[in-house]
Amino acid sequence: MGRKLEDWLEGYIRYSDISEAPDLYHIWVGLFCLSAALERRVHLPWGDSRLYPNQYVILVGPSGVARKGDAIGLGQRLLEELNLPKIGEDNSAESLILDLQSSETHYFLGERMLTQCSSYCVSEELSVFTGYQNTRLLGYLTNWYDSRTSWKRSTKHQGIDEITNMCFNFLGGTAPDWIPYILTPEAMGGGFTSRVIFVVEQDKRKLIDNPFEAITDVELKKTLINDLEHVHMLVGTFSISKEAAEVYKAWYHKQDAVYKQGKMSFPSPTFDGYWARRPAHLMKMCMALSVSRGGSLEIIKFDIERALKLLEITEKRMSLVFSGVGKARYAEEIDKIIRYIEKRGTVNRSELLNNFYRNVEDLRPIIQQLWQRKVINVEKTPDGRDEKYTFVWKES
Repeated sequence: MGRKLEDWLEGYIRYSDISEAPDLYHIWVGLFCLSAALERRVHLPWGDSRLYPNQYVILVGPSGVARKGDAIGLGQRLLEELNLPKIGEDNSAESLILDLQSSETHYFLGERMLTQCSSYCVSEELSVFTGYQNTRLLGYLTNWYDSRTSWKRSTKHQGIDEITNMCFNFLGGTAPDWIPYILTPEAMGGGFTSRVIFVVEQDKRKLIDNPFEAITDVELKKTLINDLEHVHMLVGTFSISKEAAEVYKAWYHKQDAVYKQGKMSFPSPTFDGYWARRPAHLMKMCMALSVSRGGSLEIIKFDIERALKLLEITEKRMSLVFSGVGKARYAEEIDKIIRYIEKRGTVNRSELLNNFYRNVEDLRPIIQQLWQRKVINVEKTPDGRDEKYTFVWKES
Protein backbone atom coordinates (compact mmCIF):
# COMPACT_ATOMS: atom_id res chain seq x y z
CA MET A 1 0.00 0.00 0.00
CA GLY A 2 1.41 3.38 -1.03
CA ARG A 3 1.35 6.64 0.85
CA LYS A 4 -2.08 8.13 1.53
CA LEU A 5 -1.51 11.54 3.10
CA GLU A 6 -0.63 14.60 1.02
CA ASP A 7 1.39 15.88 3.97
CA TRP A 8 2.33 13.61 6.88
CA LEU A 9 2.97 16.45 9.33
CA GLU A 10 -0.43 18.03 8.67
CA GLY A 11 -2.03 14.64 9.27
CA TYR A 12 -0.07 14.28 12.49
CA ILE A 13 -1.28 17.68 13.73
CA ARG A 14 -4.87 16.58 13.09
CA TYR A 15 -4.16 13.37 14.97
CA SER A 16 -2.79 15.37 17.92
CA ASP A 17 -6.20 16.97 18.48
CA ILE A 18 -6.77 14.46 21.28
CA SER A 19 -3.97 16.12 23.30
CA GLU A 20 -3.96 19.28 25.41
CA ALA A 21 -0.32 19.98 24.55
CA PRO A 22 0.49 23.10 22.46
CA ASP A 23 0.68 22.96 18.66
CA LEU A 24 4.38 23.88 18.63
CA TYR A 25 5.21 20.80 20.72
CA HIS A 26 3.31 18.56 18.33
CA ILE A 27 4.90 20.09 15.24
CA TRP A 28 8.41 19.44 16.55
CA VAL A 29 7.57 15.95 17.77
CA GLY A 30 6.21 15.26 14.28
CA LEU A 31 9.43 16.55 12.69
CA PHE A 32 11.41 14.37 15.09
CA CYS A 33 9.40 11.29 14.05
CA LEU A 34 10.18 11.96 10.39
CA SER A 35 13.90 12.47 11.12
CA ALA A 36 14.10 9.33 13.25
CA ALA A 37 12.35 7.30 10.53
CA LEU A 38 14.83 8.52 7.89
CA GLU A 39 17.83 7.40 9.96
CA ARG A 40 21.09 7.67 7.95
CA ARG A 41 19.60 6.39 4.72
CA VAL A 42 19.40 9.86 3.18
CA HIS A 43 21.68 12.89 3.14
CA LEU A 44 22.07 16.35 1.69
CA PRO A 45 25.40 17.36 0.08
CA TRP A 46 26.91 20.05 2.33
CA GLY A 47 30.17 21.52 1.05
CA ASP A 48 32.70 18.70 1.01
CA SER A 49 30.64 16.84 3.59
CA ARG A 50 27.12 15.49 4.06
CA LEU A 51 24.25 16.67 6.22
CA TYR A 52 22.03 13.99 7.76
CA PRO A 53 18.46 14.55 9.01
CA ASN A 54 19.00 13.66 12.69
CA GLN A 55 17.83 16.20 15.25
CA TYR A 56 18.06 16.93 18.98
CA VAL A 57 14.74 18.38 20.17
CA ILE A 58 13.96 19.29 23.78
CA LEU A 59 10.49 20.43 24.86
CA VAL A 60 10.66 22.97 27.69
CA GLY A 61 7.76 23.98 29.91
CA PRO A 62 6.53 24.08 33.52
CA SER A 63 6.08 20.67 35.09
CA GLY A 64 2.55 19.31 34.81
CA VAL A 65 1.27 22.38 32.96
CA ALA A 66 2.33 22.41 29.30
CA ARG A 67 1.81 18.66 28.76
CA LYS A 68 5.30 17.87 27.44
CA GLY A 69 4.85 14.20 28.20
CA ASP A 70 1.57 14.01 26.28
CA ALA A 71 3.18 15.45 23.15
CA ILE A 72 6.24 13.21 23.43
CA GLY A 73 4.19 10.08 24.09
CA LEU A 74 1.93 10.62 21.10
CA GLY A 75 4.84 10.60 18.66
CA GLN A 76 6.78 7.92 20.51
CA ARG A 77 3.95 5.43 20.18
CA LEU A 78 3.85 5.90 16.40
CA LEU A 79 7.62 5.46 16.08
CA GLU A 80 7.54 2.28 18.14
CA GLU A 81 5.30 0.70 15.49
CA LEU A 82 8.27 0.83 13.08
CA ASN A 83 10.47 -1.26 15.40
CA LEU A 84 13.50 0.95 14.81
CA PRO A 85 16.59 0.57 17.04
CA LYS A 86 15.84 2.50 20.21
CA ILE A 87 17.94 3.43 23.23
CA GLY A 88 16.53 3.48 26.75
CA GLU A 89 16.34 6.77 28.63
CA ASP A 90 18.36 5.76 31.69
CA ASN A 91 21.87 4.64 30.67
CA SER A 92 25.49 5.00 31.59
CA ALA A 93 27.70 6.51 28.87
CA GLU A 94 29.28 3.07 28.36
CA SER A 95 25.96 1.24 27.88
CA LEU A 96 24.82 3.97 25.50
CA ILE A 97 27.87 3.30 23.31
CA LEU A 98 27.18 -0.45 23.35
CA ASP A 99 23.53 0.15 22.41
CA LEU A 100 24.58 2.31 19.46
CA GLN A 101 27.05 -0.35 18.32
CA SER A 102 24.39 -3.05 18.50
CA SER A 103 21.93 -0.93 16.47
CA GLU A 104 23.79 -1.83 13.25
CA THR A 105 21.47 -2.45 10.31
CA HIS A 106 21.92 -2.88 6.55
CA TYR A 107 20.08 -1.40 3.59
CA PHE A 108 20.50 -1.26 -0.18
CA LEU A 109 21.29 1.70 -2.41
CA GLY A 110 20.76 0.18 -5.83
CA GLU A 111 22.79 -3.04 -5.69
CA ARG A 112 25.15 -1.79 -2.97
CA MET A 113 24.55 -2.96 0.59
CA LEU A 114 25.32 -0.21 3.12
CA THR A 115 25.72 -0.31 6.88
CA GLN A 116 24.53 2.16 9.50
CA CYS A 117 24.39 2.41 13.29
CA SER A 118 21.24 4.51 13.66
CA SER A 119 19.16 4.79 16.77
CA TYR A 120 16.93 7.21 18.62
CA CYS A 121 16.13 7.98 22.24
CA VAL A 122 13.03 9.52 23.79
CA SER A 123 13.22 10.79 27.37
CA GLU A 124 10.26 12.62 28.90
CA GLU A 125 12.59 13.83 31.66
CA LEU A 126 15.90 15.06 30.28
CA SER A 127 17.55 14.75 33.69
CA VAL A 128 16.89 10.97 33.69
CA PHE A 129 18.87 10.61 30.47
CA THR A 130 21.73 13.03 31.16
CA GLY A 131 21.97 13.02 34.95
CA TYR A 132 23.45 16.02 36.76
CA GLN A 133 26.05 17.89 34.68
CA ASN A 134 27.35 14.69 33.11
CA THR A 135 30.29 16.13 31.19
CA ARG A 136 31.22 12.88 29.48
CA LEU A 137 27.73 12.08 28.18
CA LEU A 138 27.11 15.65 27.03
CA GLY A 139 30.45 15.52 25.23
CA TYR A 140 29.46 12.31 23.46
CA LEU A 141 26.12 13.77 22.39
CA THR A 142 27.93 16.82 21.03
CA ASN A 143 30.27 14.55 19.04
CA TRP A 144 27.49 12.36 17.70
CA TYR A 145 25.34 15.15 16.30
CA ASP A 146 27.30 15.29 13.03
CA SER A 147 26.67 11.59 12.23
CA ARG A 148 30.30 10.60 11.85
CA THR A 149 31.35 7.79 9.54
CA SER A 150 33.59 6.50 12.30
CA TRP A 151 33.60 7.29 16.02
CA LYS A 152 36.17 5.63 18.27
CA ARG A 153 36.87 5.48 21.98
CA SER A 154 39.90 3.80 23.54
CA THR A 155 39.40 2.09 26.90
CA LYS A 156 41.99 0.91 29.38
CA HIS A 157 40.77 -2.68 29.71
CA GLN A 158 38.38 -3.38 26.83
CA GLY A 159 40.33 -2.01 23.87
CA ILE A 160 38.68 0.24 21.30
CA ASP A 161 34.96 0.90 20.97
CA GLU A 162 34.01 1.93 17.43
CA ILE A 163 30.70 3.02 15.94
CA THR A 164 30.49 3.05 12.14
CA ASN A 165 28.16 5.33 10.13
CA MET A 166 26.39 6.58 13.21
CA CYS A 167 23.15 8.59 13.32
CA PHE A 168 21.49 9.52 16.61
CA ASN A 169 18.16 11.31 17.15
CA PHE A 170 17.09 12.59 20.55
CA LEU A 171 13.76 13.88 21.88
CA GLY A 172 13.47 15.03 25.49
CA GLY A 173 11.49 17.19 27.85
CA THR A 174 12.37 19.32 30.87
CA ALA A 175 11.17 22.12 33.08
CA PRO A 176 13.17 25.34 32.53
CA ASP A 177 14.49 25.47 36.08
CA TRP A 178 16.25 22.11 35.57
CA ILE A 179 18.36 23.25 32.61
CA PRO A 180 21.18 24.98 34.56
CA TYR A 181 21.55 21.87 36.73
CA ILE A 182 21.60 19.45 33.78
CA LEU A 183 24.01 21.36 31.54
CA THR A 184 27.63 22.23 32.20
CA PRO A 185 29.23 25.53 31.14
CA GLU A 186 31.17 23.54 28.51
CA ALA A 187 27.91 22.24 27.02
CA MET A 188 26.60 25.73 26.38
CA GLY A 189 27.22 28.13 23.55
CA GLY A 190 29.40 26.30 21.04
CA GLY A 191 28.77 22.91 22.65
CA PHE A 192 25.67 20.83 23.23
CA THR A 193 23.11 23.65 23.30
CA SER A 194 24.09 24.88 19.83
CA ARG A 195 22.96 21.52 18.47
CA VAL A 196 19.58 21.52 20.22
CA ILE A 197 16.23 22.98 19.25
CA PHE A 198 14.58 24.07 22.52
CA VAL A 199 10.80 24.25 22.05
CA VAL A 200 9.40 26.47 24.80
CA GLU A 201 5.77 26.68 25.86
CA GLN A 202 4.14 27.85 29.09
CA ASP A 203 0.62 26.41 28.98
CA LYS A 204 -1.62 23.87 27.32
CA ARG A 205 -3.42 24.86 24.10
CA LYS A 206 -6.86 23.75 25.27
CA LEU A 207 -8.71 21.87 27.99
CA ILE A 208 -9.93 18.33 27.51
CA ASP A 209 -12.27 17.84 30.44
CA ASN A 210 -13.49 14.39 29.38
CA PRO A 211 -10.34 12.36 28.63
CA PHE A 212 -12.26 9.15 29.37
CA GLU A 213 -14.39 9.92 26.30
CA ALA A 214 -11.60 11.20 24.04
CA ILE A 215 -11.56 9.05 20.91
CA THR A 216 -8.37 8.30 19.01
CA ASP A 217 -8.79 8.42 15.25
CA VAL A 218 -7.76 4.81 14.67
CA GLU A 219 -7.84 5.03 10.88
CA LEU A 220 -5.72 8.18 10.84
CA LYS A 221 -3.26 6.50 13.20
CA LYS A 222 -2.94 3.52 10.84
CA THR A 223 -2.41 5.89 7.90
CA LEU A 224 0.27 7.84 9.77
CA ILE A 225 2.10 4.60 10.60
CA ASN A 226 1.79 3.38 7.01
CA ASP A 227 3.19 6.59 5.57
CA LEU A 228 5.94 6.76 8.18
CA GLU A 229 7.01 3.26 7.12
CA HIS A 230 7.30 4.55 3.54
CA VAL A 231 9.44 7.44 4.80
CA HIS A 232 11.64 4.88 6.55
CA MET A 233 12.24 3.04 3.27
CA LEU A 234 13.57 6.12 1.44
CA VAL A 235 17.23 5.92 0.43
CA GLY A 236 19.36 8.40 -1.47
CA THR A 237 20.60 11.95 -1.87
CA PHE A 238 18.51 15.08 -1.45
CA SER A 239 18.54 17.76 -4.12
CA ILE A 240 17.43 21.37 -3.78
CA SER A 241 15.41 23.18 -6.42
CA LYS A 242 16.74 26.37 -8.02
CA GLU A 243 13.99 28.45 -6.39
CA ALA A 244 14.68 26.95 -2.95
CA ALA A 245 18.41 27.56 -3.35
CA GLU A 246 17.75 31.23 -4.13
CA VAL A 247 15.62 31.60 -0.99
CA TYR A 248 18.37 29.97 1.07
CA LYS A 249 21.08 32.22 -0.38
CA ALA A 250 19.08 35.38 0.34
CA TRP A 251 18.36 34.20 3.88
CA TYR A 252 21.99 33.24 4.50
CA HIS A 253 23.28 36.66 3.46
CA LYS A 254 20.65 38.33 5.61
CA GLN A 255 21.59 36.15 8.59
CA ASP A 256 25.25 37.09 8.17
CA ALA A 257 24.38 40.80 8.09
CA VAL A 258 22.13 40.48 11.15
CA TYR A 259 24.92 38.71 13.04
CA LYS A 260 27.51 41.35 12.17
CA GLN A 261 25.12 44.08 13.33
CA GLY A 262 24.40 42.22 16.59
CA LYS A 263 20.65 42.10 15.89
CA MET A 264 20.07 38.37 16.41
CA SER A 265 17.00 37.02 18.20
CA PHE A 266 19.25 36.42 21.22
CA PRO A 267 22.44 38.46 20.77
CA SER A 268 24.34 37.07 23.77
CA PRO A 269 27.80 35.77 22.74
CA THR A 270 26.91 32.59 24.64
CA PHE A 271 24.80 31.56 21.68
CA ASP A 272 27.13 32.38 18.81
CA GLY A 273 27.51 28.63 18.35
CA TYR A 274 23.78 28.14 17.86
CA TRP A 275 23.64 31.04 15.44
CA ALA A 276 26.46 29.50 13.39
CA ARG A 277 24.54 26.21 13.23
CA ARG A 278 21.23 27.74 12.17
CA PRO A 279 21.84 26.82 8.48
CA ALA A 280 22.33 23.16 9.43
CA HIS A 281 19.25 23.21 11.68
CA LEU A 282 17.25 24.79 8.86
CA MET A 283 18.26 22.21 6.26
CA LYS A 284 17.65 19.29 8.61
CA MET A 285 14.13 20.66 9.01
CA CYS A 286 13.81 20.97 5.23
CA MET A 287 14.70 17.31 4.75
CA ALA A 288 11.96 16.28 7.20
CA LEU A 289 9.43 18.65 5.63
CA SER A 290 10.29 17.37 2.14
CA VAL A 291 9.58 13.74 3.01
CA SER A 292 6.46 14.87 4.84
CA ARG A 293 5.12 15.81 1.38
CA GLY A 294 6.39 12.78 -0.53
CA GLY A 295 9.36 10.68 -1.55
CA SER A 296 11.00 12.79 -4.25
CA LEU A 297 13.94 13.73 -1.98
CA GLU A 298 13.80 17.26 -3.38
CA ILE A 299 13.74 20.35 -1.18
CA ILE A 300 11.52 22.94 -2.83
CA LYS A 301 10.79 26.59 -2.11
CA PHE A 302 7.71 25.66 -0.06
CA ASP A 303 9.82 23.49 2.26
CA ILE A 304 12.41 26.14 3.01
CA GLU A 305 9.84 28.90 3.52
CA ARG A 306 7.87 26.64 5.83
CA ALA A 307 11.01 25.73 7.77
CA LEU A 308 12.09 29.37 8.10
CA LYS A 309 8.73 30.41 9.49
CA LEU A 310 8.71 27.58 12.02
CA LEU A 311 12.32 28.17 13.07
CA GLU A 312 11.75 31.89 13.64
CA ILE A 313 8.63 31.27 15.74
CA THR A 314 10.45 28.64 17.78
CA GLU A 315 13.47 30.89 18.35
CA LYS A 316 11.25 33.70 19.60
CA ARG A 317 10.26 31.43 22.46
CA MET A 318 13.70 29.86 22.87
CA SER A 319 15.04 33.17 24.13
CA LEU A 320 13.02 32.77 27.34
CA VAL A 321 14.70 29.54 28.36
CA PHE A 322 18.12 30.77 27.21
CA SER A 323 17.91 33.68 29.63
CA GLY A 324 18.33 31.24 32.49
CA VAL A 325 20.95 28.95 30.95
CA GLY A 326 24.30 29.45 32.64
CA LYS A 327 22.73 31.40 35.52
CA ALA A 328 21.86 28.58 37.90
CA ARG A 329 21.50 30.99 40.81
CA TYR A 330 18.51 32.81 39.27
CA ALA A 331 17.27 30.55 36.47
CA GLU A 332 14.18 29.27 38.27
CA GLU A 333 13.35 32.68 39.73
CA ILE A 334 13.64 34.41 36.34
CA ASP A 335 11.15 32.00 34.82
CA LYS A 336 8.72 32.35 37.74
CA ILE A 337 8.93 36.14 37.71
CA ILE A 338 8.27 36.26 33.96
CA ARG A 339 5.20 34.07 34.35
CA TYR A 340 4.01 36.04 37.40
CA ILE A 341 4.16 39.38 35.56
CA GLU A 342 2.66 37.89 32.39
CA LYS A 343 -0.41 36.53 34.21
CA ARG A 344 -1.07 39.84 35.98
CA GLY A 345 -0.16 42.15 33.14
CA THR A 346 1.25 44.81 35.47
CA VAL A 347 2.76 44.49 38.97
CA ASN A 348 4.56 46.81 41.35
CA ARG A 349 8.07 46.22 42.63
CA SER A 350 6.76 45.96 46.18
CA GLU A 351 4.42 43.13 45.14
CA LEU A 352 7.29 41.19 43.55
CA LEU A 353 9.44 41.69 46.64
CA ASN A 354 6.67 40.40 48.90
CA ASN A 355 6.24 37.27 46.78
CA PHE A 356 9.86 36.48 45.92
CA TYR A 357 11.93 37.78 48.86
CA ARG A 358 12.64 34.21 50.01
CA ASN A 359 14.16 33.32 46.63
CA VAL A 360 15.91 36.45 45.38
CA GLU A 361 18.35 38.60 47.32
CA ASP A 362 18.28 41.43 44.78
CA LEU A 363 15.63 41.95 42.10
CA ARG A 364 17.63 44.59 40.23
CA PRO A 365 19.73 42.34 37.94
CA ILE A 366 16.66 40.30 37.00
CA ILE A 367 14.52 43.37 36.26
CA GLN A 368 17.40 44.92 34.31
CA GLN A 369 17.73 41.78 32.18
CA LEU A 370 13.99 41.55 31.48
CA TRP A 371 13.84 45.23 30.53
CA GLN A 372 16.86 44.98 28.21
CA ARG A 373 15.34 41.95 26.51
CA LYS A 374 12.05 43.86 26.07
CA VAL A 375 10.07 41.38 28.13
CA ILE A 376 8.77 44.17 30.41
CA ASN A 377 8.44 47.93 30.55
CA VAL A 378 9.60 49.72 33.70
CA GLU A 379 8.19 53.01 34.99
CA LYS A 380 7.79 54.85 38.26
CA THR A 381 4.45 54.93 40.07
CA PRO A 382 2.74 58.37 40.20
CA ASP A 383 3.91 58.98 43.76
CA GLY A 384 7.49 58.10 42.82
CA ARG A 385 7.82 55.63 45.69
CA ASP A 386 7.54 52.41 43.71
CA GLU A 387 8.20 50.91 40.27
CA LYS A 388 5.64 49.41 37.93
CA TYR A 389 6.49 46.47 35.62
CA THR A 390 4.28 45.79 32.59
CA PHE A 391 4.58 42.61 30.51
CA VAL A 392 5.10 43.58 26.84
CA TRP A 393 6.91 40.64 25.23
CA LYS A 394 5.00 39.37 22.21
CA GLU A 395 5.46 36.34 19.96
CA SER A 396 5.19 36.42 16.18
